[in-house]
Amino acid sequence: MLRSRTALTVTLAALLGAGCTVMSTESDEAWRKVPGWLAELREVPETIAQLDTANEPAGPLPVAERFVVRGTPQDMTAALREVVPPRRQQEPQPRPVNGDNRPSVVVNLNGPGASESAAAPDPGAALSRLEKLYASTRAGAIAPVLRQFGYDQLRRGESEVESGPVPDDYIVGPGDELTIAISGSFTASHRAEIDRDGRIRLPDVGAVALAGRPFRELETVIRAAYAQQRRGFDVSVGMGRLRRVAVQVIGNVERPGAVEISALGTALTALRAAGGVTKDGALRRIQVRRPGQPELEIDVYDFLLSGDGSAIPVLGAGAVVFVPTVETTFAVRGAVLRPGIYERRVGDTLATALQLGGGISGFAFADRVQIEGTHDGRRRTMADVGLGPDGLARSIADTEVVIVGEVDDRQGSVVEIVGEVGRPGTFEHKPGLRISDVVRFADGPTILAHTQQVFVSRVVAAPGSVQLTHSGRRAETTRRVLVVDLDKALQGDADHDIELAPLDLVTVRSRQNAVEVPTVSVIGAVRAAGIFELTAGLRVSDLVALAGNLRPEVYYPEAELIRWHFDAAGRQLQARRYRFHLGRALDAPGSHEDPILENGDRLVVRALRKVKVEVEIRGEVRFPGKYVFGRDAKITDLIAAAGGAMPEADLRLARFSRRSVAELQTKRLRHLAERTRRVHESALETMVQTGTPAEGLAAKIALENTKEVLDRISRQEADGRIVLPFLRHDFPASAYNLALENGDVLTIPRRQHTVTVLGHVFNPGSFVAADELTVADVVDWSGGLTEAGDDQRLYVIRGTGRVQSLAQASDPLRMRTRLLPGDVVLVPRRPLERTLGARIADLIHVTRQLSEIGVLANNIATGGSLDVTAVIQHTVRDVLQGSAQPLLQPGR
Repeated sequence: MLRSRTALTVTLAALLGAGCTVMSTESDEAWRKVPGWLAELREVPETIAQLDTANEPAGPLPVAERFVVRGTPQDMTAALREVVPPRRQQEPQPRPVNGDNRPSVVVNLNGPGASESAAAPDPGAALSRLEKLYASTRAGAIAPVLRQFGYDQLRRGESEVESGPVPDDYIVGPGDELTIAISGSFTASHRAEIDRDGRIRLPDVGAVALAGRPFRELETVIRAAYAQQRRGFDVSVGMGRLRRVAVQVIGNVERPGAVEISALGTALTALRAAGGVTKDGALRRIQVRRPGQPELEIDVYDFLLSGDGSAIPVLGAGAVVFVPTVETTFAVRGAVLRPGIYERRVGDTLATALQLGGGISGFAFADRVQIEGTHDGRRRTMADVGLGPDGLARSIADTEVVIVGEVDDRQGSVVEIVGEVGRPGTFEHKPGLRISDVVRFADGPTILAHTQQVFVSRVVAAPGSVQLTHSGRRAETTRRVLVVDLDKALQGDADHDIELAPLDLVTVRSRQNAVEVPTVSVIGAVRAAGIFELTAGLRVSDLVALAGNLRPEVYYPEAELIRWHFDAAGRQLQARRYRFHLGRALDAPGSHEDPILENGDRLVVRALRKVKVEVEIRGEVRFPGKYVFGRDAKITDLIAAAGGAMPEADLRLARFSRRSVAELQTKRLRHLAERTRRVHESALETMVQTGTPAEGLAAKIALENTKEVLDRISRQEADGRIVLPFLRHDFPASAYNLALENGDVLTIPRRQHTVTVLGHVFNPGSFVAADELTVADVVDWSGGLTEAGDDQRLYVIRGTGRVQSLAQASDPLRMRTRLLPGDVVLVPRRPLERTLGARIADLIHVTRQLSEIGVLANNIATGGSLDVTAVIQHTVRDVLQGSAQPLLQPGR
């Protein structure tokens, strides 16, 4: 079993390595003949004269009614735009009408997907804890989500006060920069910075102490210093770069700690330098502590709402800004100018809340507001509060939400018209208003309107019942849809020109959404095959023009038109095919040679077959590359087209590969690998049952190795090589000179001078192919076979692709067989051998089975004992002594 497995593996490896294909030499040529029934098939097509032309107009169509005007593409496009107006980007969609007196649901008359509202942004993105709590209230269902007021305006970085005039009472100190200009009896200009000692140093004057003085006194001090040396001059002092001071910002800010700000920086400057106030911090109770001055509490709302920063103090060095946690809040939403969440202070009233919200807008319902709040800490309640003096004086509690409603946008005495009319919209309803009046108000129907079915959605006084399920369940509805013919209504037909009621919705659909659009299609040798709308009088020549005209490979003498006909007997539609001359139809457009098309027609424009063979030649030829031939070109034609072989070419080693053969080889190899896998798995079970543990383990390892080899073989792609005797003198006239196919590759290598030995030899390698070099010579030169080498399965892969082995029946390999350049000698591994003990175990296993069968059969017949222990022991002893006799004798 193992020996046969190894032989099969070696055969698979040789087959894959050589990539060879055995050519059929079968003499029976019956398979080449065409079956008689196939040769006798003939088709009798129906001619164009049989085509039904009952739908052809009696006279020529006006130019305005033709879908295509023959001429240049620009002329054709212009004609199309004149006949068919451009389609709107989106069909008008009947809008649902909300309210107590109008229908809450309107049937989508324009078809599914006519319009779709844009997805609203996620209102919960980046919400603070407080904003999420307000969004979870009942009032939070009103979009958009409310945001806490004022915090974003304090997060825009530090606002320096470096430009503009400096206050006269500004106290200068170390780090401030002064600009000094002197004019008069002498001129000079200086820029000096106050040092740590509080002085500046001036030429001809020396040090002048300035720190701690207000800015208004600097000119007097500097003039006095110069007066000791000069006369008749004037001094001007300005402020350059201001010094930086360190302050502490703590509490609910983004980056609490020490920050540096300008000497004129305020508490707002410090807050911005600290990254702003977090939404857990209070904006209306910020505490400011400055050395030597009383503590202040500032309300940032005064600055954010009015821009008045007079109450915001300048900090100075050593100041501390503390932002406490926000305590109580309320919200204002609805029809106000600045909806949001606001910090609450003691004494805030409804009037204060509306003022913080920017006041009510012109769209607000000014009679009353709603206030949602928490009752007894257990539930949220809603209360209506009037906007009179008493209501405005009502105090606002923590977490309350003031909701300012909007005026009612429902208009009772109106009608609406939408769809394919000149001016859709809403119009006033008057007694006696009819549908024809509303259509005229809307500038009449468009050219695309489907006037035969116009819908009027109406709210009726008495509700009607609608059955919902087959079990009889019903529901009441107050809506009714009326269908009228607009053409008859415009002509004064009282049955269709109905009188409209308030809140009626009139919908005029387009023809495209109301009825199925007739179409025709074209396939084959046209530039843009597809489906096109069938218009009045459309002919084959027009359809060809719409499809981008013909491709060069078109076959003019014959085209095919497929049309549906009703089969009354079978009650079904059947396709009929009609043949006509396409060239005459295009040369005489509009004539009887150019058929008029009907709904569902399909035009088949035939394309001529391009008979070509694209192949490639590589290697030692004069002009290697890819070549294109016609039908019946042969290998010799390819060599001749490439300029013939070069002097160093070796035709004996030429490789001819074919794509179709490679696909077949790959398929067969994978099938063989899978079949071999199943056989070896079955053999392993037998080996484990009958062999010794060591042999069972060895067999399992061998099976795993075999599986690995088979997997590798199944993953590889064959090269599709066909072994051809290029050196035959009659090769051009022989059957080996194959006709070329698409994808064929011929490779002619350079002449080789070596042979190679691979496998289980001591020194695998290559040797120069001298005269009379044999298999025995190269094996001997490589050091001979190793212990694992199998001299009975040695084989040779010739440079031509042929494989020779010792087991071949015809022209077998011999050790004295001569080798040629390019040949490869392969020495496989010796298979595992079974021991004598394993063979005896096989015999015992078989004998045991036969003994048990015999004893059971005898005891069943005689009614004896079924104990087989003694029989098995006796059988084993006889087997070992070589005297075992059959247990089942004939006749027993």
